[in-house]
Amino acid sequence: PQREAVVIAALALLDDESQPPLCARLLHGPSGIGKTRTALEIVNRATGRGWTGAWLADKLPDDVDELWRAWLKALPAASKVLLVVDYADARQSVLMLLLEMILRVQSNNSSSPRVHVLCLAREAAWWDQLKHIECPKFVETWLASNGNLGPAALPPWDHAARQSAFHDALEDFAGMQKIALPEHLPAPDLTNEMYARPLFIHLAALDALALSAGEEEHVTKRAALVQSQLDREFTAWQRWLSTDDPQQAYEDWADVLAWLALVGGASEDDLRTTVEALKIDDAPHFAEVTACIYHGAAVGMVSPLQPDLLSEELIAQQRVKRRGETIISLAKKDERSWQNAQMVLARIKLTVTADGATQ
Repeated sequence: PQREAVVIAALALLDDESQPPLCARLLHGPSGIGKTRTALEIVNRATGRGWTGAWLADKLPDDVDELWRAWLKALPAASKVLLVVDYADARQSVLMLLLEMILRVQSNNSSSPRVHVLCLAREAAWWDQLKHIECPKFVETWLASNGNLGPAALPPWDHAARQSAFHDALEDFAGMQKIALPEHLPAPDLTNEMYARPLFIHLAALDALALSAGEEEHVTKRAALVQSQLDREFTAWQRWLSTDDPQQAYEDWADVLAWLALVGGASEDDLRTTVEALKIDDAPHFAEVTACIYHGAAVGMVSPLQPDLLSEELIAQQRVKRRGETIISLAKKDERSWQNAQMVLARIKLTVTADGATQ
């Protein structure tokens, strides 16, 4: 019901003919809350209302401005375009270029398409800072107009929706894997706030089913889905850092997040110290980006990746790699951190001897 309300509100804006020719809105929420899925539903329904749906590509050519102009000009008169920009917070310069181009095309042609830009991001604070990015005066004027629809938070699922979603996910996954749904399955504590995010409920359902089935095929499917989400999480983080070696960047990111999971979160100061100890290139910037993306509820704190099954998968992966022993050693920096690390390692059935070896 909460998602349906968001979709209906978005469609109402699209149906409102009194809206300016160019509108932009930010749909925001934490990882796994359902931003992409909600945007897909909005685009799907909007196509039935005469809109042309499009997603901004991840990699853009050098002449993208010219390509955009040519595409918009080639559309029939009175066309309507719904353009989704994912990871918009990490693509602010591209977004501003896009808005400038659309405004120029619309100003030169009264029959140019009506455009609605739907941006997706985890945070919203950056949206009001767009006006401080250097841009032509007419773009500044538009940012202060009613075409800038501002941020809208995607609401979390309530407890009733979580229960229903968990059981639906169990049935769906069991059906896809062609297995009977066991009568008794381990269920997570769905009152935990992380399960306000649909993705985490689906991961928990798949995890419960795989652990119950215990068959290699089902465990493999679970691992594939977990890795897929880890790759998506890394992509979101990587957009804030330019690198010539994506594989090394993944290892650096995974090592730091494995350490954060072991110690149960850390201060920004401890994060910086750990990043330097791991000899990661451009350590200050790396730590700054990581602290920004995984900021904790308390000021100055950095949280581990959620849900646990994602962060614990990173621990299992990175424990046997080049920095594995170093990560364990860094988790021993104080008694609280080491106690937390031992509990996490026990949960994923890894034990560590005094010399750092895994058993």
